[in-house]
Amino acid sequence: MIRAALVALVLAALAGTAVAEQAGAPHGWRYDEGFSRELTRKAPRGAYFGGIPTTKLEIQAFIAPAGGSLFVTRAEATVTADQRDAAATHAVFELVDGARRQGSAQIETSGQRADPVTKLLEATITWRDPGGLRQIARTIVAGDASRLVVHTGECILPLAATKEVADACTAALATLEIDIAPAQRVLLAIVDAPAETSLPPIATAPAVETPAPPTPAASSRMGEPARLGDGSRPQLAPMTIAPAKRETDRRPLYLGGGIVVLAAVFWWNRRRRDRFDREEGGTTTAPVPDATSGDDDADDLQAAARAEAPKDEP
Repeated sequence: MIRAALVALVLAALAGTAVAEQAGAPHGWRYDEGFSRELTRKAPRGAYFGGIPTTKLEIQAFIAPAGGSLFVTRAEATVTADQRDAAATHAVFELVDGARRQGSAQIETSGQRADPVTKLLEATITWRDPGGLRQIARTIVAGDASRLVVHTGECILPLAATKEVADACTAALATLEIDIAPAQRVLLAIVDAPAETSLPPIATAPAVETPAPPTPAASSRMGEPARLGDGSRPQLAPMTIAPAKRETDRRPLYLGGGIVVLAAVFWWNRRRRDRFDREEGGTTTAPVPDATSGDDDADDLQAAARAEAPKDEP
């Protein structure tokens, strides 16, 4: 019921042109026949009596000229005597349960009661949505020996709606009536009601709480170490962080190794060059003896300087 009602404000602008007004509707509000049929067709038939199938269902939609909608739902189900009170209780708590399902609903007022005189169960609720909607709703439930009937009216109004519009819709809710004669009604009771039968308003800003003075038991624990959940700041044990492993600097080894390699290369190159020199020296043509000067003694001295045998020696 409520999910369909939340979209009504948007869909109302697209509604068709049906003009028949229904009894109990606010004066000047337009009955939307096409929208009413669509809501009736799409309504979940197992949601009104706690899973008991709905045998008859009708939803009427009325559109306010200045913005806003009224939805009147009549649902009927066949029940046994042992099902009656539980099904009626579910129907009367559907308004508050629907508000809980909205999540963002801010409840202004809500309540449920059983009237032994009229043999009716009644629920009322007023809530608003921060998105810009306000709902004022009323449900009445009555039954006879074989059936239950629930009649619900829901005013869906923009938050900017005037007081006159809200009052007119609220007055229409007061005209809801069950079409079972009072003499045929059976007494209904609210059974297995939820522990929370009404919702407190949701605060728009977080409340500031004044801390209470510590109790003697709490004072006696002030000297103890902090524990998880006692409200104090947790103290962590000191952590020992092992120093990073020192790595050996291998750059001097690399430098020394490079020098040794270079020295070995130079040494090998020198030996190779010396070998080539020796090989070339073995095949070189012997030098031609110098011409004599005619002075044997001088020639001998020069030959001795050259490590050659004197001319007079064989």
